[in-house]
Amino acid sequence: MYSKKYVKYSYINFTFDTKIYICLFIYKWINFILGMLMFLSVLNSTEKEEFLNLVINVANVDGEFSDIEKAQVNAYALEMGLILKDNDNYTKSTDSLITSLSKSENTTKKAIFMEIVALMLVDGMNDKEKSLLDSIQKAFEFDDKFRNDTIEWYSEILPLYKKGFELAGIGA
Repeated sequence: MYSKKYVKYSYINFTFDTKIYICLFIYKWINFILGMLMFLSVLNSTEKEEFLNLVINVANVDGEFSDIEKAQVNAYALEMGLILKDNDNYTKSTDSLITSLSKSENTTKKAIFMEIVALMLVDGMNDKEKSLLDSIQKAFEFDDKFRNDTIEWYSEILPLYKKGFELAGIGA
């Protein structure tokens, strides 16, 4: 016989941009499961831990660790096969992490830089984030063209995801 008990589901209302980044999180998770090559796959285990510490610092640079940024940081941890710990475990200074990661291979530095740009664009890049990106760009010895191309590339991707949500009928 069927049970007459019903489970009531509560629905969380997300903003349109949050839905997009949840979709990105799911996309990265699926690609991780399928073993597809992702940018962060070029990092070694030490670089992965340092990158995770750095993105947490980056997300907090403006004093606000938004839900969208948290979802993105979780996606990074998942992509790298790491378990995200409490924020108290990520105590290295931003400067020391940048210095350490600046000694990595150029391909690794590019992957790190690109993902940091993505994180900064998640909730709009503010002046503190721009200043930090300047520091990372200088330490990693990237020219303005690479920086601008990276920002432009990510800026072009976002409307495509928004269009996908609209096509699926999920849009706001």
